[in-house]
Amino acid sequence: MRRLGHSLLGAAILLALALAGCGDLRAGSAVNTSESTITTGPVTIATDHSAYAPTDTMNVTIVNHLAQAIYAVDTQASCSILSLEVQQAGQWGSSDALHCPLGRAAMIVKIEPGATYTVSVGAGVMSIGKSHALPNGAYRLVLRYYTTPPSGATQPTATAINSATLTVNGSVPSSEGTIPSATSMAQPSK
Repeated sequence: MRRLGHSLLGAAILLALALAGCGDLRAGSAVNTSESTITTGPVTIATDHSAYAPTDTMNVTIVNHLAQAIYAVDTQASCSILSLEVQQAGQWGSSDALHCPLGRAAMIVKIEPGATYTVSVGAGVMSIGKSHALPNGAYRLVLRYYTTPPSGATQPTATAINSATLTVNGSVPSSEGTIPSATSMAQPSK
């Protein structure tokens, strides 16, 4: 009897692991099988996929490989420390599609040396009531970080790093609304 209990427990664990790896199995949803992405450098940005449906959530991991802490300002895309850019006519520009509706002053987020910071970004992350969807297109997430905390009196120079290009493609279910403000404003050349 004890051996049967261990066999059933082992089978249950394997089944749970297999289902966990399948992603979202709700009726009508497809499993995202696109590759994950990761940047290289002293601070990295990794995403769970490279392509998303308009209503998907992007799970993002930032790792600080520096020997010192880094600081970033929240209230960016989906109220995270990452801003969203969209590509239009071959140019990258800011997108306000995932603006932060919190209505509070931005807070400084500190990521210690060797630490990992995870966040979810997407059209449904901060939605209240009706869900929204990102318009189809090419996007990237941008982290602007500082090696000293910014304050009102001193504004250190930010270092910007980009995620890999992320594709949003698919049809929007009729119960969802496309976010209308996915316009881009080209960034000035420096």
